[in-house]
Amino acid sequence: MFEKLGLKSSIEQMVDRMQDSTSILMITEISYNSTGDALRELQLFRIAQEAVGNAVKYSEAIAIRVGLYIDKQNTILEIRDNGKGFDVQSKLEEGKAFGLQSIYQRAESLGGTVQIKSSATGTQLLVTVPTLAPEKK
Repeated sequence: MFEKLGLKSSIEQMVDRMQDSTSILMITEISYNSTGDALRELQLFRIAQEAVGNAVKYSEAIAIRVGLYIDKQNTILEIRDNGKGFDVQSKLEEGKAFGLQSIYQRAESLGGTVQIKSSATGTQLLVTVPTLAPEKK
């Protein structure tokens, strides 16, 4: 199904489904055109799925925003919530944060980086991966 829909529509549908099953307001801000690399895009989708799922389960947020953008060199995925936040370093050091670890591993496999800023007013997860030029036909 992902291959038919693509990254943009898959994220929008995932967010819509999650919003329907929670009381959390969820919005997407997506300015993205496919690069034609379905495997890279699937990894980005899995990162978004994990991050949004974590925010829904643990943040106690009333709003979550999912952004996806391309600049000249990178694809940027941002998930932001207004929840209670958490201590990122201690969660990673506990060794039990498998979802967070998978986000880092997936981003790394794409040559990208993950930044997580979290406080008592919310969490921002920013994944930046190099953008591949679309294939010319």
